[in-house]
Amino acid sequence: MSTSARLRAVAPFVLLALAACDEGAGLSDDGFPVTEVGPLPVGYRQIEVTYDPGDERTSRTLRVSVWYPATDDAVNLPTAQLASTFLGRETNALLDAPARPPAYRAGYPVVAHSHGDWGYSNQNFHVGEGLARHGYVVVSPMHEGNTALEAGNRVDLLSTVYDRPADIRAVIDMLETGLPAGDPLRGQCNTEQVVVSGHSRGTSTVMSLLGMRFDRAAYETRCTNGDYAAAGGCSTSQLAQFDVDYHDDRIVAALLVGGDGGGTFVGGQAAYDAITTPMLFMVGTDDGAVTGTQSRVAAFAGPEVALAVFTGGCHNLFAGGGCTNVTDGVAWPLVDTYYVAHARRYLFDDQGQVVTSILDGTTSLSGIVTFTP
Repeated sequence: MSTSARLRAVAPFVLLALAACDEGAGLSDDGFPVTEVGPLPVGYRQIEVTYDPGDERTSRTLRVSVWYPATDDAVNLPTAQLASTFLGRETNALLDAPARPPAYRAGYPVVAHSHGDWGYSNQNFHVGEGLARHGYVVVSPMHEGNTALEAGNRVDLLSTVYDRPADIRAVIDMLETGLPAGDPLRGQCNTEQVVVSGHSRGTSTVMSLLGMRFDRAAYETRCTNGDYAAAGGCSTSQLAQFDVDYHDDRIVAALLVGGDGGGTFVGGQAAYDAITTPMLFMVGTDDGAVTGTQSRVAAFAGPEVALAVFTGGCHNLFAGGGCTNVTDGVAWPLVDTYYVAHARRYLFDDQGQVVTSILDGTTSLSGIVTFTP
C-alpha cells in the first residue's frame, strides 16, 4: 500500500454505466490468446486527479488517460464516438464507453504508464488499446510541468525527476481508493499487483519506482553550476526529495521502451543492485540508443531482464509511431504482444509454453525483432 495521502479523483461529465454482469463471466485467468489481438472493445476516458505530495510542495493536479474493456454494444450506442489524443489524432477507442465487468477473478489487471519528456498521456494509445482488448485497465497521467502542452518552457526542471514517480504512485492510489462512488472501476481494479511502463524519460521514472535511488551529490553539483537557474534554482525542499525512496512494492514487473532507464541520476552500481523487479526493455535500431540500452541491461545482476531490439524502429515507435523504416502496422502488434506476454507472466504467473517461449526468446515473433533474454 502506498503512503501517498489526500487523493481525490473527479469523474468525467458522462458517468460510465455498469454493464450486465454476464459479459465478464466464463473467462478463467488463462485469458485470451497472447499472440492475437484481444477480442474486447476498448473504452477511453480522462480522469482528473489531485494529490498532495506530502511535504511543503503544493498539490499536483493530473489529467489521467484511462483505457478499459468496454461492453459489446458500446459501438452501437447513440453516443458512440472515437477518442482522440491530446494532439488530435483519432484512435480506435470509444470515448466514455460503458465499461464491461472484469474478465478476471481478482478484478481488472492494471498497467500504469509514464510518458516521455514533454510528451502526453495518450501518446502510447496503441499499447493502452492493445492491453484493454485483453481485459486490462491502463492508466497514464499527464506529468504536470513536463508535457507537450507546456513545451514552450523547455527548462530541464529538477522537480520532474521526483514528481514523475510520485505521479504514478498517486494514479495507482486513485484506482485503489480514490474513485468516486458510482464509478464502474471503483473497487474493481487489482492494485495489489501492478505492471509499470515508461517511454523515453518515462523509463527513468520506472527505475525510480523500482527502487533505484537518485544521486543527490550529482544534482547538487548541477544546482551549484546553475543548471536549474532558469527554473528558480534548487531549494532545500527539492534537494530533500533525493533522500526519498519512491519504490512501490505493488509493482511486480516493468517495461521500459525507447529509453535505457538511466539518465544522470543513477547512483552507481548500488543503484542497479537495489532493483529486483523483472524488466523488459524495448528499443529501435534507428533510435541510436541500442548500445547504451545493452550496457544498462548488462549492469543488472539480480532481476530477470530481457531486451527486444526492433530493426528500423525509431524513438517514437513505442509512442506515437511514424518511423521511416518500419510501419506502425508491422511494429505495433509486436510491441503489444510483448506487453501482454510480460504482464501475463508476472501478474498471473503464466508459465505456459506460449508466454515462456516468447519471453525466453525461443519463439520469434518477427524477423525485425532480436530478442535477448
